[in-house]
Amino acid sequence: MKNAPPEQIKEIVLAAHGDFPQLKRLLAVAPHLYNAPHQWRENDFETPIQAAAHTGQTAMIRYLLSLGAPLDIPTAATLGDLATLQKILAADPQKIHDVGAHQISLLAHAAWNGDVAVTEYLWQQGARTGITNALMTATHQEHLALIKWYLHNTEPDFTYQNMRGQTVADLAQATGNKTIIELLTSPD
Repeated sequence: MKNAPPEQIKEIVLAAHGDFPQLKRLLAVAPHLYNAPHQWRENDFETPIQAAAHTGQTAMIRYLLSLGAPLDIPTAATLGDLATLQKILAADPQKIHDVGAHQISLLAHAAWNGDVAVTEYLWQQGARTGITNALMTATHQEHLALIKWYLHNTEPDFTYQNMRGQTVADLAQATGNKTIIELLTSPD
């Protein structure tokens, strides 16, 4: 990996954000880079599996795992792998505070799969950061049960805007799902 051009690693990491055919093509040429980190900024590194995890790319995650990429706690949360989460946290309870690439929280990773039991487990273990991002992901994915769980159990910041300048209400409108729109545009 030390001899790999940074642009080659960057291209692989970018593909892992959602272009599975491109990821496979790139790794067919350079299979040794399946876990190579790209440095975006100081203290902001991202491997292909981390890119796939924080964007909910479960097929890519499984592919990268098959190549030998490590299964960390944010990735297990994205997959909704409760047994692995329990095993990791039993061995080291402080891992509940681990984050993925770009400091994305466990709760935000877990929102991709929509499994309320996984989110409840992480919450019971002490996960508290990234609530609004998690709600945004659940909204984007139209995970109604998880949206209701967040509204009932947490206090999201409805004024927060994502990197595209959208609030939770904006994302609700974009779904076109009347139930979600009603829940999130008048949460009181």
